[in-house]
Amino acid sequence: MRKQFCLLLTVLAAALLAAALPRPARAAQDAGSAPAPSQSAPQNQPQTQAPPQAEGPGAEAEELDDQRLHLSPEQKKQLQQIRKDGRAQVQAVRNNPSLTPVQKRLRIQQIRRTTHRQVMSVLSPHQRKIWRARERERREQRRRHRRYRRQPA
Repeated sequence: MRKQFCLLLTVLAAALLAAALPRPARAAQDAGSAPAPSQSAPQNQPQTQAPPQAEGPGAEAEELDDQRLHLSPEQKKQLQQIRKDGRAQVQAVRNNPSLTPVQKRLRIQQIRRTTHRQVMSVLSPHQRKIWRARERERREQRRRHRRYRRQPA
């Protein structure tokens, strides 16, 4: 009986953690994630020689952020590679059947923290200040959005 109760609590905790991830972010990650290196070639993507760009809803936000930061061509190239690597790592974790949902969530959080540190190391102090201000704006938008969705109809 105690084992069943512990199992039930574990499943509920995993479900709550999965539900706690913001839905737009999950959709953007799913749509804009690069395939893991071990997967076959993309099915519906054109083959071009242009530098790899993110696709999906998050790509436009990244481009706007890059414009606001006034990145040099070298910084743009570095950030594209950091983002591409981060997306590939997240996709590999998501596709790993040997990990539990909680383990996947923790590894993805770790990948995001590492990616964020790498991005910050590329930016100048002034650019970091602009980036942090934009992060605060996004947090506030998410907070307002959650508040709006929770109001009874």
